[in-house]
Amino acid sequence: MYEELRRLQIEEKRSNDLVQVREDTYSRAFIYLDELKARLVSKWDTQTVRELENCSKVLHDVEMKRTEKILLHSFNEIYNGFNPLSGLTDQEKALYFEVKESIRKFKEAIDKREFKKGGQREDVIKLKVLKDVPKFKALDGNEYGPFITGAVCELPKKEGDIMIMRNLAELIV
Repeated sequence: MYEELRRLQIEEKRSNDLVQVREDTYSRAFIYLDELKARLVSKWDTQTVRELENCSKVLHDVEMKRTEKILLHSFNEIYNGFNPLSGLTDQEKALYFEVKESIRKFKEAIDKREFKKGGQREDVIKLKVLKDVPKFKALDGNEYGPFITGAVCELPKKEGDIMIMRNLAELIV
């Protein structure tokens, strides 16, 4: 296992692309590390200690390099139209899609000029509903509601202001 991880480490450092790995690469590495630890419990020897330390360091290096590439590729896919990644482990796929979705949302907000002030979008306000409000079509073309008395909701500022003026809701600061 150490030789496989070392080869992967070298290939990851040499290539700008992610090296194709087996789906179970990390799980097999963790099993191997556990076996080394178990060996040390039954019989302490310096060779096994060195192998455990080296394998742990190489695995950490591989993990860091692959994570860096996943983050960069996610960014480049959203901003520069790169093709989606393949050959990832399940853990790496989850990271990739989560990061990509966050970058996509960020870019979409910037493109729409939805800048945030104090953690809240400037074009959205938070309201507490004072009276039941049926479903309605707003000025932006979207449908909102229905809202029941006591509910807390976020609406575009224009629609929220109308609800406040009609005493249907109050602003939550």
